[in-house]
Amino acid sequence: METSKKVKLILLVIILIGLILALLGVFLYDILHANRIRAELTQVVEEFHESGYVYIDGNRVIGIIEIERLGIKYPIIQYVNISSLDITICKYAGPDINELGNVSLLGHNMRSGIFFTRLTEIEYGDVVQLTNGARLYGRI
Repeated sequence: METSKKVKLILLVIILIGLILALLGVFLYDILHANRIRAELTQVVEEFHESGYVYIDGNRVIGIIEIERLGIKYPIIQYVNISSLDITICKYAGPDINELGNVSLLGHNMRSGIFFTRLTEIEYGDVVQLTNGARLYGRI
């Protein structure tokens, strides 16, 4: 009887350790994945500023959104679909970036901390800067 309790306790401890290791693995994967995406998108932003004609997975980059205080600096692509929202920020509706009128942008609130995850921290007075291919800047 005593041996049965010890075996059950050992099994429970092994299961808990396995769960903890699995959660740590998911957490570390998210961090590595987010860092890889940030590095790739930083390169895209630099290329966009140099030439104005850059594509991500076949989607043309039409602008850059930057909120310096929040560390947000991502390319904006023209079209929205399920897969494009996993790539970067997407233009949903409205005129071209920095043209007359209101433009709507979409982006995920990712568990890994990329895209619009920190948008809830925005405060009155924060500068949201949009850049288009003609290097025209707009501030909100």
